[in-house]
Amino acid sequence: MDNLQAKFLLRAARPDDEVADPLLAEALAQARRDPELARWLREEQELDALLYAKLGEIAPPPGLRDALSAIPKVTPMPARSWRPTGWLALAAALAVLATLAGLLFRGEPAFPSYEKDLVGQIASGQANQLSLVDPRLDALKAWLAQNRAPHQLDVPAGTGRLPCIGCRTFTWRGRQIAQVCFALDDGKIVHLFVIRQGDWHSAPPEGHPQFSSHGDWTLASWRDGGDTYVMARIGSSDDVLKLFN
Repeated sequence: MDNLQAKFLLRAARPDDEVADPLLAEALAQARRDPELARWLREEQELDALLYAKLGEIAPPPGLRDALSAIPKVTPMPARSWRPTGWLALAAALAVLATLAGLLFRGEPAFPSYEKDLVGQIASGQANQLSLVDPRLDALKAWLAQNRAPHQLDVPAGTGRLPCIGCRTFTWRGRQIAQVCFALDDGKIVHLFVIRQGDWHSAPPEGHPQFSSHGDWTLASWRDGGDTYVMARIGSSDDVLKLFN
């Protein structure tokens, strides 16, 4: 079983399901072995929980039960000699859930997808294509302000003591992002991304970072007032944590 097949099965499972199906049990075992699949499963379960909560807030209109009872009964069609397989029924259910999720969460991007896109920019080298190279943080903030990017940056104390390299701005799903780069003593780079706060799904915490790993890179993400910060460097979460002190 590969990860694509495992995801198909796990999308149909609830966290409190008793695992009786051997295929589902195999998919869950694979998620325990594969860190990326485990991360995906956690995000799916968070989305499911939010979806169920949203659906629970929908109150049926008054008189709906009586209106449904008044609908004339339809004579059932003769039974056919075939019936949809379990896979077809599951696919239909997933399609309905995907439609509902799209309606309920339109305009609310998932924060993990933002992190993933930032890692993609770092891996592709786009994050190193700076628009302004200047060692002065004040000069970088002024340039970001002129280009309508977030510029009132609350840089963590340890990061603020590092030499600046430069900055740039770019858009993500129509939102303006500021990026400032700092130099470490060993020649490595620290990338700090700032985006004005939106209605994130799976948003990072306020005031203190949460950590995630993507290959050699570790990301720290947090919210501060009206902005969301993501800081990335090569190393462990302990290495990143030093940049806050």
